[in-house]
Amino acid sequence: MFDEQQGRNAQIFKKSGDELSSKRRFPRLFMSVSEGRSNPLHGVLLALPDRTHVPVLDLSVAGIVISPSGVLSQLRLGQQLVCKLKTATVTPEPMFLQLKLVRLTATSACLLMESISAEHRLKLDQTSKDRLVAANLREHSNVGMLASLRPVPNEVVRWWHGPLDTNLVLWRRAGDVLERAIIEYDGILLRWEAGVDSGLVELRQSLPASDESKGYGSIWHNPEGPRVSLGQNWRERLQKVLLNVPASQQGAAADLAVFAQILNSL
Repeated sequence: MFDEQQGRNAQIFKKSGDELSSKRRFPRLFMSVSEGRSNPLHGVLLALPDRTHVPVLDLSVAGIVISPSGVLSQLRLGQQLVCKLKTATVTPEPMFLQLKLVRLTATSACLLMESISAEHRLKLDQTSKDRLVAANLREHSNVGMLASLRPVPNEVVRWWHGPLDTNLVLWRRAGDVLERAIIEYDGILLRWEAGVDSGLVELRQSLPASDESKGYGSIWHNPEGPRVSLGQNWRERLQKVLLNVPASQQGAAADLAVFAQILNSL
């Protein structure tokens, strides 16, 4: 039975990677605002060149998603601009970012971070990163995921997404039996499956960019990231983040505790 399940999981992961293998690689950002990511990140604003301040809907190490507003509606794809990222609840000083408009829809605008100089790169220390993630970790409908990652009959999928490429995903089959999990946080991707020795089937560096136009999650099946070791500091920081999720997410405390249990088992 376990061998059959392993085979099915392998097919799912391969199919998910194949779905986007020929696509262009855009910043890893949750673009489906109409599917549930309509709430802006807490305490995060982007100041545009005309001094208009717009809420940030999602933020990764490679780009930013905002609501199209003001000067953005007059820009053309590929145009560059320097903006200020303001995170008053995380860092007191704004960060100047060199950005390029790469995607524009009726509900969202995607801006790529251009790493032209150290002065215009996203700079956040570990404490600031953790504070930002803990304040903005939210459960999302799996409708926004790749089609092949969504639940099949007798399966439940729960997905939490946060800024800076943070993702926690659980797959359960009938009887509330934990089947597999994805933990992605601060540049590390961990894939876990029930029945495998220690459960760990993959641990590697996460990648900052991929095409999410078919749904979020393609990077979880891309083997390009180099293998890494799991440091104690990384594990402790993530466990602390899980303990400090917003009160609005406390109904998911039992499920979030599963991720802490997985970390403790490794």
